[in-house]
Amino acid sequence: MTTKKSKEKHGQYPHQNPMLFAVILILFSPIGVDLFLPSTPEVGRYFGVSLSKVQWTISIFIFCVGLGQIPFGNLSDTYGRRPIALFGILLFIIGSLIGLLTKNFEVFLLARLMQGIGASATTVSSFSIIRDYYTGDQASNKFSWLIATLNFVPSIAPFIGALLVTVWSWRAGFVFFLGIGSIFLLWFFLKYEESANLEVKSKSGVVTFLKDARHVLHLRDSWLPGLICITGLSFIISYVSLAPLVLMENLGFSPIAFSLLYSLNAMMITIISFLVPKLNDKFGVYRMLVVGLFLLCTSSLILLFVGVYALMSAWYLYMIPISIGSIGFAFSFGNAQGIAMTPHGALIGTATGILGALQMSIASLIAAMMVTFDEGGLVIFGGFFSGIYIYLFLSWFIKNKNRIVNPCET
Repeated sequence: MTTKKSKEKHGQYPHQNPMLFAVILILFSPIGVDLFLPSTPEVGRYFGVSLSKVQWTISIFIFCVGLGQIPFGNLSDTYGRRPIALFGILLFIIGSLIGLLTKNFEVFLLARLMQGIGASATTVSSFSIIRDYYTGDQASNKFSWLIATLNFVPSIAPFIGALLVTVWSWRAGFVFFLGIGSIFLLWFFLKYEESANLEVKSKSGVVTFLKDARHVLHLRDSWLPGLICITGLSFIISYVSLAPLVLMENLGFSPIAFSLLYSLNAMMITIISFLVPKLNDKFGVYRMLVVGLFLLCTSSLILLFVGVYALMSAWYLYMIPISIGSIGFAFSFGNAQGIAMTPHGALIGTATGILGALQMSIASLIAAMMVTFDEGGLVIFGGFFSGIYIYLFLSWFIKNKNRIVNPCET
C-alpha cells in the first residue's frame, strides 16, 4: 500500500486545518444526544412507551458510539481516517432516515443504533486526526479544544431541538440530522486528504487487531488517565440521562425551559473549556487535572447529600452541583485523553478506539442503571461517583506529586 510521504508536525498535508476536520467529525455524537433530548416526552407519547424506556434510545446510541470505536479505530490505522469517517457519516444519515420514517418503536431503536455506530466512526476519526498532527502537551491542548466543542454543542443543540419539537414534532430533529449529515458528507469528501501514515501499517484482520490491542493495553502508563476519561464521561452521560427525568418529569419543566437551563450550564462549561489550554500553559496539565478531579469529587458528594436527604425540590439543587462537576470534567477529560494517548504512536487509531469504546460503553451502562432507579438514581449517582473520584484524586496526586507541586521542574 503506497501513500504520499508524511510531513513533520502537520501530517501529510500542511495546508489542511486538522482541528476543523476533527471538530466537524466530533459533532455527530453530541447532536445525536443533545438535540434529541427535548423531544423524548413526545417520542414516548408517539410510540406509546414510558419516558424511562425512551431514555434507553440515548443509552443505545451512546453504547454504540463506544463499542464501534474498537473496530473503527483499528480500521482507521489500516485504511486511513478518510474512508472510516465517510462511512460513519453515511451510516448516520441512513439511521436518521429510518428514524424519520418508522412508526414502530423497535425499528426506531434500530435507527438509533445505526446512528450510534455511524457516530462512533466519526468520533474515533476525529481523535485520531488530532494525534496524526500533534503530540504531548500540544495534543492535550487540542483535545481540550475538542472537549470545548463537545460542551458548546449542548449549549445550543437542546434549544434547537426544543424549537423543532415545539414548531413541528419530534420528527423535525431527524430532518435536521439528515440535512446536517448530508452537508458534512459532501464537504468532507471534497476537502479532506488522508492524514494517517499508512506506510507504517498495512496489515489488517482479527489476529493483527488482537496483537495491536494487546500492545495498547500493555502500556500501563495509559491506565490511570484512561480511567479518568472513562469515569468523566460516565459522569456527564449519567447527568444527561437523568436530566429529563429530574427536570421535566419530576419538576415539571417544559421542553423550552429544560433546554434553556441545560444550555445555560453547557454554555458556561464551553467558556471554561476554551480557557483550559491557556490554564494548562500557566499551571500545567497535571495540576489542572487534579483540580478537575477535586471538583468532580465535590460535585458527587453534594449530589449524594441531596439524594439521601430527599432535597430535590428545586432545579438549582441538581444543576449547581452538576455545574461544579462539569467544570471538573472540562479541566480533566481533554488533559487525561492527551496523556493516555501519547505513548501509542502508530497505533493511535487502535488506542483511541479501545479507550473510546470503554468510555462510551461503560458510560451508557452506568447511565442506564441511573435511569432504571429513577428518583433513587440520584443517590446511586452521588454515591458511586464519590467513591470513584476520591480514589482517582488520591491516586493521581500520589503518582504525579512532583509534576503537580512543581510543574516547571519536571
